[in-house]
Order: sequence, then structure tokens, then C-alpha cells
Amino acid sequence: MNAIDLHAHLVPRDVLRRWGMIRDAERGETQSGVAIRIGAQWLKVPDALLDPEALFRGDEAEGIGARVVSLPPFLLRYDLPEEDGVAYSRAMNEGLAALAAGSGGRVQVLASVPLQSPRAAADELARAMQELGCAGAEIATNVAGRAELDDPRLEPFWRSAASLRAIVLVHPHDVAGAGRMHAYHLRNLIGNPLETALAAARLLFSGVLERHPDLRVVLSHGGGALPWLVGRLERGFQVRPECRDGGERPGVLARRFYYDTVVHNADALRALVGWMGSSQVVLGTDFPFDMGDPRAVRAVQAAVEERAARRAILVDNAQRLLDRGERLTSG
Repeated sequence: MNAIDLHAHLVPRDVLRRWGMIRDAERGETQSGVAIRIGAQWLKVPDALLDPEALFRGDEAEGIGARVVSLPPFLLRYDLPEEDGVAYSRAMNEGLAALAAGSGGRVQVLASVPLQSPRAAADELARAMQELGCAGAEIATNVAGRAELDDPRLEPFWRSAASLRAIVLVHPHDVAGAGRMHAYHLRNLIGNPLETALAAARLLFSGVLERHPDLRVVLSHGGGALPWLVGRLERGFQVRPECRDGGERPGVLARRFYYDTVVHNADALRALVGWMGSSQVVLGTDFPFDMGDPRAVRAVQAAVEERAARRAILVDNAQRLLDRGERLTSG
């Protein structure tokens, strides 16, 4: 069985170079020789992030026959002025599509879209899918802290994503409360799952999912804290009038999301599959970052006993999401 990884990251080196965003860095604890400029700061990144051949090399690729790649969320750049944001997204999408074209059918791309300009984001999503062959888009959990995913201004993007049957991978970034999480890497360990739950709850309560029934939204990191909070959201729906704008119960709508497997715990993965159903869980690795799952296929095999459920999580669900006329080569 050659699994399909729906959550991996890759960056086109040539685009970074054209935008003046890359330099060689001194090797430190990360063993990285590359730094990427984000605004005025330089961030060390794993060398594999800029190496498409690394996607299928080494132990982390064991059992994985195909990957769907997207930018790491810190490179979505919703902070750019609208015109620059559009040009940046177009360049990144073209760069990633070129790398995918040389992969022998083993790589597909989730595009970057300039959500700071929702109509331009809708247009770029359509262009990326129809002209470049992208499978959908990756978006952050908020728009540079200036807008949430239920903001009415984002309706053009959601309409476009639904009509195109795009995969929309929601990835945490600009974490709420990050100022209290500097120690112990808590901004990632605690902040990321809480941020994903916050964004997902807004989609559940706001009616976005009901207005766009064809949306196909994948929540990274197993949905973060959301699966564990569904009971509390259900209680809010029962007793709080402001929680009923979406119409349908959040426990029902939560089963319309897809969830990746990056939870790092077999019991948690079994619970996720039990709560949301094996049809709603897809393989993810978060490659090549240290908080990714370096044994993702084995983790599913260890946690999920039923053969059909394992097959669904490792291959079939991702292939169903990707089936828009072209299949990934996963072997």
C-alpha cells in the first residue's frame, strides 16, 4: 500500500531567490544551511523544505507513494499589500506547480491565495486549479490577525472553493494568545491546536459550511483541540442563542471536516477515527518539520485495526478528495 500524504510542505527555491528571501545560514542546532526572510527577520528552515527530492527519500517517506505539498504557513504572507500579495501568490504557485510537474505524477500542490484580498484569492484559486493543476489551497486560520475565517468579506473565496470542489487545508498561524506562550515551545505545542479549534468553531457556528455544502475543508494536526471540544460546542448550541446562527448542530457539521493524522498518540488517533469516522481522516506528516510525524504510516497501522479503515485513511480518502479528473501516481 503506497499512502498519500495530504499535509507536507515544500518551497520553490527559485521564487525565494527572485523575491530576495533566501540566504545561506550558519548551521546550528537545526542542521539547516538555509534561512528565509519573513519581513525583517531571517528564519532557519530544514534543508529538505527546499528539496523536492527529499519528499521521497529517507525513513520519513517509508510507505508514502505520493504527497500533496503546500507552503509552510509563515510563507502565506497575508501581511503584504494586496497587489504584492497577488503577485507573490502567483509566483509561489507557479514555482510549486513546476516542481510538481517534474515529479512523475507523485506530487500535487495546494496553492497559496492572497486572502487579504478575497476576490483576488478567489480568482487565484481558480487560476491555480484550472491552469496550473493545483488540487486546492492551503489557508491560515486567520488573515494576519485582521480577519477570521467567518468574516463575510471572505465569501468570494468560499464560493470559489466550493464551486471548484477545491481541497482547503486549514493550517494554524498567527496564534491567539501567543504572547503568553514563549516558553517551552508552547506557541506550537498548545497554541497551534487551540488556534485550529478557534478557526474551526467559527466555521461551524457561522453558517459557512451550510451556505457552501460542497466545501471540502481539511483541518491540520487532527483538527487540533476541536474534536475534544465538540461536546462543549454542542452544549453551547443548546443553551446559547448566539451559537445557533449556523442552523445545524456543531457535532453534525464537525463530521463534514476532514482531519489529518498528525496527533502523535495512538489513543488520540483511535478516538479521532471513532468520533469523526474513518471516511473523514487522511494521512498527514507535516514534513519536513520537527513537529511532524516521521512514522506517519506506521502510526496509522498501529492505531487502526480494521483493514478497510486503514486503507481509507492511508489512500482512499485522499484520492477521493483529489479526484478531479487526474489521479496521483502513488507507486
